[in-house]
Amino acid sequence: MKTYKVWLVVTLVFLAGVASGAFTTRVLTRRIVRGALAHPEWVQGRIERDLHRKLRLDSRQDAEVHQVLIQSRTQLKDLRRDFEPRLRQVLSETRRQIDAVLDPTQKQQFDKYLADYPLPALTAAETPRPVQK
Repeated sequence: MKTYKVWLVVTLVFLAGVASGAFTTRVLTRRIVRGALAHPEWVQGRIERDLHRKLRLDSRQDAEVHQVLIQSRTQLKDLRRDFEPRLRQVLSETRRQIDAVLDPTQKQQFDKYLADYPLPALTAAETPRPVQK
């Protein structure tokens, strides 16, 4: 009986560690992704540092890589600006179609889900729910 209790405690501690590790990883990953999207220059700086260190770039190569990454960031920004309206339209339509399938209780749960896991143009604030008659 004593051994059983010890194994039970060890198992519970292990499972608590797994759960807290998964939760922490999820929170940190979200924070890092949001930071990268909000500040792409941070990503560029990280790439430049990694390339400099791993490839042992000289100062000329550093400068050229820096310019290439600046141009790339500008092109990606333009690309996002071009496709974002269409993306928002598709995601809004997706939300509208899902909303049409749900009952009122599920719609409330869906709104909570979207608040917990926001996607562009799928939040309730950006996509008002149709008025029900």
